Amino acid sequence: MAVRTGLMLAALTVGTLAAGCSPAAKPAPTPTTNAPAARGSAGTAPAGASAGPADGLPHGEGPIPGIAADAVAKAWSERWHAKPTPYEQLNAHMTRLTVDFPVVHGQLYMIVERPSAESTAVNMIYCGVIDNSLGVNGYITMTRNAVEQVVAGCAGPALRGDEAKRVTDFLAGHAQPDTTPSCSPAFNGACPRMSDHQTDLGRFQLVVRTGPEHVGMWLVGHKP
Repeated sequence: MAVRTGLMLAALTVGTLAAGCSPAAKPAPTPTTNAPAARGSAGTAPAGASAGPADGLPHGEGPIPGIAADAVAKAWSERWHAKPTPYEQLNAHMTRLTVDFPVVHGQLYMIVERPSAESTAVNMIYCGVIDNSLGVNGYITMTRNAVEQVVAGCAGPALRGDEAKRVTDFLAGHAQPDTTPSCSPAFNGACPRMSDHQTDLGRFQLVVRTGPEHVGMWLVGHKP
């Protein structure tokens, strides 16, 4: 399976991205909920999250069919009126974009990952909503409208047919932490609620992880 567990490291990595990512760009008008599916791409988690299977984060083991990384980056640029930037770390080849996301008073992080510097394929797409003002015990309230904007504004260019609805429904159903989620006392001495859910949508595996200050979603390529 392409997904490995590691919620604690995922939360820490997302927090690191929030502190060191590219400047937030001014978003375009509120994204529509029925953005047309474009030739997309796949991405990954924040900086360093694609270092490999050992990092504990969702990891694409193969390309998502019918998706081109440049097309996804171009769609993001047009939608958010900001330029995505190439990024490479520990053999992970990514293009990323950070924009203000006022619907949740935070920011939206988007990353599309390719198998190699020369490849046009996509291994993974990451869409992360982060609000650092909430603190270690604060959780983002993801309304249906916020979920629709994440899907349309980040994953949308890679989705086909009914995938947009299925991704939206799954994210909306798991955007809040579980009643009895996993917990790690190592997180700043606290024991925050964290949740990890995944489902197979055919062309890719969908992973949703929630924790203090963040909600993350990965579209992950299957092993060939």
